Formats: sequence, structure tokens, C-alpha cells
Amino acid sequence: MDTDSSFNLEIQIVTPNSCAQWFSLNKVVDAELTNFRDLVRDVVDKYSPDFGDVARLFYFCNDSKLNVEVRSDQDMREMFAKNKASKCCFLTVAYNRPTSEPHIPDWDFSPPCQLC
Repeated sequence: MDTDSSFNLEIQIVTPNSCAQWFSLNKVVDAELTNFRDLVRDVVDKYSPDFGDVARLFYFCNDSKLNVEVRSDQDMREMFAKNKASKCCFLTVAYNRPTSEPHIPDWDFSPPCQLC
């Protein structure tokens, strides 16, 4: 994996029917080889949603301090470009009903994010 295109993904998985507020997952990916569909599939394969729930992917934008939804490969390229200096992206995979908006908890940035 090329270190110039390697990114650490800090992922929180949020589901409404969980006893915990979220689950954490860290993943190192190559931005040039990772696509939207495969990334979401990898997470959903490990942490399955409840029947009828959909998975939506968001990243925390440091500039706007908002969670921005990622819906395509183009959105992922923009996310990686915005985080090129830090080499770290804070993602939330939110499971929810298609008719409702997901609740995305605030990120706790106390531990530093470093590329492994």
C-alpha cells in the first residue's frame, strides 16, 4: 500500500436498537483503490443492520464542523482530498429506517488520530 494514498478511517457505527451509543472500527485503506460500494459492504458484512434498516455513510468535515453524507465514489474522492494533510477520516455508518433521519453522535477527538 502506498503511504501517500493511505488513510486511517476511524468509523463509528450507529444503530437505533443497540445498547451502546455506537461501535468503533478502525480501517486503513488506499484512497486510490477504495470505492464507496465496497467500503459500505465491508462494514455492513461485519456489522449487519436490523431488518428493514439502511446503511448511510457520513464523514466529519473539519472545515464546516458538519457530518457530510457520502453517496458515491466522487464524494469519497472529495473526502480524501479534504483530509489529505491528516491522512485520517472520521466516518459514521448510520443504520436507520429509510423514512427517518439518522442520529449521529458527536465525535470525541480526545485521542489523536494517527496512521498506523
